[in-house]
Amino acid sequence: MPSSVLAKRFEADILNQTRTITSSSSSPSRNTYFLDGGHRFISLPTLGTHTKTAAHISRVFEEWLQNKLYHQHMADDRLPILEDSVDLLAEDIMNKLKSRQSVRGLIGGVAKIMIKIRTGHMYCFHQQTDNGLPSIEANVMDFIQQFPLFLDTVIYVVPTYTEHVQDDCIPILITIENVSTNPSDPYYLFENVSLLG
Repeated sequence: MPSSVLAKRFEADILNQTRTITSSSSSPSRNTYFLDGGHRFISLPTLGTHTKTAAHISRVFEEWLQNKLYHQHMADDRLPILEDSVDLLAEDIMNKLKSRQSVRGLIGGVAKIMIKIRTGHMYCFHQQTDNGLPSIEANVMDFIQQFPLFLDTVIYVVPTYTEHVQDDCIPILITIENVSTNPSDPYYLFENVSLLG
């Protein structure tokens, strides 16, 4: 069975589990980042219940983003994230998650993790309204000129008490959709990440 089919099944499974679990320990964590095309960004976290694990992963992601923007800005003139290959971005994020301070730093209690990422130009932001984000209003044009790019992340964490899991690894799915290059066709990267050093 192709890996993209397995990844899509995993995605559907996590979405179903997080809908059916009423505990706050399974609620998704959403952050929207607005980027200036250089090395600056601002973050708008969605208010709500965030698990300790999701908050940890969100901080790891933000650290990755900060390093990515700073180092790429210094290296070349491409627009960071937006002009990068989605498969290389996914691998870079997965490698960051595999580091000792990231997923390997989790003590336990996590059965599955999924990180959904959408990125693009702010003029495409209105396509996000089906995900609960507001469309662009005319009075934010100054903001768009300063921060013309967006990156939206949703982190899903399924706790271990929902199913039997192995203690030495966590399945992680990363999906990345660039609304300019692969709209409605996200790239999937799925790995079982070892918790052992």
